[in-house]
Order: sequence, then structure tokens, then C-alpha cells
Amino acid sequence: MKNWSAYKDLLARRRHPSFTSILLNILNKKLPIVSTRNHFNLETGQLRFSHNIEDYDSYDVPGLNGNPCSNNNELAVYIHGVWTRQIATKEQIDRTNLSLNSNEYHIPVVGFSWDSNTVINPSGWNIAKSIANQNGPKLAKFL
Repeated sequence: MKNWSAYKDLLARRRHPSFTSILLNILNKKLPIVSTRNHFNLETGQLRFSHNIEDYDSYDVPGLNGNPCSNNNELAVYIHGVWTRQIATKEQIDRTNLSLNSNEYHIPVVGFSWDSNTVINPSGWNIAKSIANQNGPKLAKFL
């Protein structure tokens, strides 16, 4: 029995966190995000009536809504690509942040999340391009 205990202890020390626990960590982590999700109709690309051409939503962004700014006045903005859902956006922002930190570049990373999850076909591509273009003034207002 003694050998089995030692083997279990060795396995426990070598075990890596599961994909699920990593994903839950990302989802539960408060990431600074500027979002225009649900500002546009994904079937037509039209701006919804409850929003205007320059508004956006912000969550935990340094310097906004009472959140402190970084000391070095630097900020990286990560903007995801087409057909990216909200969960994948959070994972990509977190990966960008980890990559910068591993290269000893410690600045806040803010994600810009937009309605890019249109239908994956030529029509959806055109709608996503239209939505991306309409997000320009929203991003400019945030910056």
C-alpha cells in the first residue's frame, strides 16, 4: 500500500488543471471589456433602435466607471475577428493578456466585443462586414 500512496501523490503533483476548470476560470474572471454586443440585428446588420452610432457598454475598464487607471498610462485593445462568440472573445482576451505578461509587458488589456456571430455563409460575411464598419464610430468614441 505504501507504494500506491506514493504513486498517487506523484500523480496529484503532476496533474494539470482540466480544460473545464481553465475555461471556468476565464469565464469567472472579470475582464475589462468594451462591448457592442446586441447593438445590431445579426440577420440584417441594422443598428437596433435602442442604440446609437456612438454608444457602447463598458465593464471593468481602467479609467472608466470609477476603475483606476494603470500607472504607465498604457492600454492594449484587443478586437476579435468575425464569427467569434462571446465566450471565445473572453478566452482570446485572456490569452492576449497572458501572452503580453509572459513577455514581461504588463499593461491592461481591454477587449472590444462586437456582434460578429452572424450566419457562416456569404450573406453572413457581408452582414458581419457591415456591422464591423458600423462599429468604427463606437470604437473611436471609446478611444
